[in-house]
Amino acid sequence: SAPVKVALSGTLVENKLSELWSIFDFAFPKFLVTLKQFNKEYAKPIEANGDEDALAKLRGLTAPFMLRRMKTDRDICSELPDKVVTDHFCKA
Repeated sequence: SAPVKVALSGTLVENKLSELWSIFDFAFPKFLVTLKQFNKEYAKPIEANGDEDALAKLRGLTAPFMLRRMKTDRDICSELPDKVVTDHFCKA
């Protein structure tokens, strides 16, 4: 019921498609139908059978909402800062 919702995730598509459904259902309730329908139409065909048609349809629905930057993309590599690691140790 909030006027604006934002959903962020790191690797949701790399885990299970039901996690993608969950994020979308939070931000846009029923946009990707019910979970049961989503599993039948998208998750099971894609995850179990590699269904390219179902994947293309799902990508078509979700692509306008995805903002993704990949560290391997040479176009944005120069924009990313160097990794900084700082170790802190404490004595017990």
